[in-house]
Amino acid sequence: VMEIDSITALREEAPAPDLLVSVVNGSRPAFHRALAEYAYESDIDWLPSRLVGGEIRLGPLMQPGQGACYNCYYERSLASVDQPAAVGAGKERQETEERQPNYPEPIVGLQHVATRLEVLHITSADRRPTTEETVLAIDAFSFDRSSESVLKLPGCEVCGQN
Repeated sequence: VMEIDSITALREEAPAPDLLVSVVNGSRPAFHRALAEYAYESDIDWLPSRLVGGEIRLGPLMQPGQGACYNCYYERSLASVDQPAAVGAGKERQETEERQPNYPEPIVGLQHVATRLEVLHITSADRRPTTEETVLAIDAFSFDRSSESVLKLPGCEVCGQN
């Protein structure tokens, strides 16, 4: 386990991991796009974990050369709105770390536990990852779960054309 403060630090200081897991407060699309690019270029599996609003969002698990990446997910989420650029900029502002509430320790702990359980699914030979081509959302207050399938985006700037 290693804590970094920038993508540059990850590129320059860290040995390439077998599995990259990011755990952040807020959605932080630009940060996640940079991580997706790094993981794809480095041929590393990557699991993003985000705490946004009162929801823990895990995935999609990015496995270079297989399925959809985080950028496919994010770009598709913008594609269904009237003004994608304005909505994207608004999401970026609303979902930054600074705009997220100061979560109580049990909610942050729940995010860490959910992320660790998914890592067990990813690394176990006898289990299938819950986040494979899926974003798993867990309501941190009610524990309700939902999932959203993620399809590859034709011409994705990160994972290429399909």
